[in-house]
Amino acid sequence: MNSHKVITCLLLCICCSIQNSFADDQEAFSLIKQAGEKMQMGDSGKAEQFYMQALQESPANLEIQISVAEFYIQQARYVEAENIITNADQKNHRVWRAKSILLLSQGKEKESILALEKAFNLGGRDLYILQRLQTHYEMTANRARQQQIENNLQSHAAQQNRSK
Repeated sequence: MNSHKVITCLLLCICCSIQNSFADDQEAFSLIKQAGEKMQMGDSGKAEQFYMQALQESPANLEIQISVAEFYIQQARYVEAENIITNADQKNHRVWRAKSILLLSQGKEKESILALEKAFNLGGRDLYILQRLQTHYEMTANRARQQQIENNLQSHAAQQNRSK
């Protein structure tokens, strides 16, 4: 699977899962949802309008910032994405995951992995982070880090099974 397909799949998964993060901000969620619908219809211009409205509505909302940055990444508008990411909370693992996606989109694999490492060190244990790091450590034969990631993947799987 090429990096463009990975990024597209990841962005779709993120869009589908962010509803919980907007529990206190239904208007912003509605705007983000409308933006996603416009993207699916191929209307990136209208989608951008909805993303910008959501950002104006809740400029400090991290999920909105990340959604807008990911929209820009998908549009290959890397400077705008970088600006959003740079101004977001640098102590949050989701910001570093978004930065990793941005760097990967630009073909900067090594920097992307470093951003994933930062996300992991800040507590990021979502499936994307764990699988990308596991693949990287397998390829570089870093057995100690590979084992650490595998343990986290097993923990992630166990949590998924308990929640079913």
